[in-house]
Amino acid sequence: MIERGAVYLMASRGTYTGKPRPAVILQNEDLQIRSVIVLPLTSEAAGSREIRVELAPDDRNGLRSLSYVMCDKITAIPTASLRERIGSIDAETVRRIEAAVLTVLGFPD
Repeated sequence: MIERGAVYLMASRGTYTGKPRPAVILQNEDLQIRSVIVLPLTSEAAGSREIRVELAPDDRNGLRSLSYVMCDKITAIPTASLRERIGSIDAETVRRIEAAVLTVLGFPD
């Protein structure tokens, strides 16, 4: 079962996902279909702090370096493009990501 807030290595290629990279699962975990909505991570700090959530590496999330959740790069990938689950993020960080996604989409909190 793919859980919201899990961090996976993804191997999907797209405009903003041209190389394998970590991604946070955004999709509702009750919805298990052939695709999954993810937010790719980057090590580049470019972009607004309002829409890029910082993740410091730790044992829980499995990241190796300071990373930023690109809440402005929401993408759906085939579930088969998820490779290794490397960790997860805490509930408070998930809420910060959700708030950033709402900002990007122009939805009220």
